[in-house]
Amino acid sequence: MLEVTMPRLDESMGTGKLIEWLRKEGDHVREGEPIAVVEGEKTTFEIEAPASGLIRKTLHPAGSEVPVDEPIALIDTGTNDQHESARGHA
Repeated sequence: MLEVTMPRLDESMGTGKLIEWLRKEGDHVREGEPIAVVEGEKTTFEIEAPASGLIRKTLHPAGSEVPVDEPIALIDTGTNDQHESARGHA
């Protein structure tokens, strides 16, 4: 499983607000495909899938404030690696 984490867009960012999930649990995603919309202190941005696979679990509902580097979703990439970690691409 690959952990998708809340990225840090600038030094002052401590949390991001998860505005909307663009994909849901059970959806197949391709690397680089937007999966969520997040609001930082100064901007709104999309988090992209860091790898292709199946979204196994979304860890926070829309509307949640999530600390930077905290996992927000798990993607099953089909490998046997135990909880790799990847920052969401903005």
